[in-house]
Amino acid sequence: PDYGFSADQAGELDIVCPVGEVGVDGRCTSPFTTAEAQALINSRCDQCHQVSSWRLSFPDRAINSLSGVQSFDYIEPGDYENSYLWIKISGAPGMQGGIMPRFARLPDETIDRFAAWILTLQ
Repeated sequence: PDYGFSADQAGELDIVCPVGEVGVDGRCTSPFTTAEAQALINSRCDQCHQVSSWRLSFPDRAINSLSGVQSFDYIEPGDYENSYLWIKISGAPGMQGGIMPRFARLPDETIDRFAAWILTLQ
């Protein structure tokens, strides 16, 4: 089949996804397009973060840009678990303050698609 699991030389399992999907937490997920990621940020973050440095010219100013929290970039291409924007929307370890957006947690599918989009950035 064109998807499933495979083992690498060390015996670690890797997820193999259909074309157009990437593995996020052991599941194949369709990533956002950059336009969809930008629309998410515009619709859910703009009210409070209009003038934040990472918001201006998103995603260009967020990629490889230090967040000021530990050593996390806002977006670390190819590594959602070390991308502070994903950490904030997912509530993952390393987060300071509360989960975002403040008043309505994003659906898991949205969080996974955002993570998948980060994985596609290289």
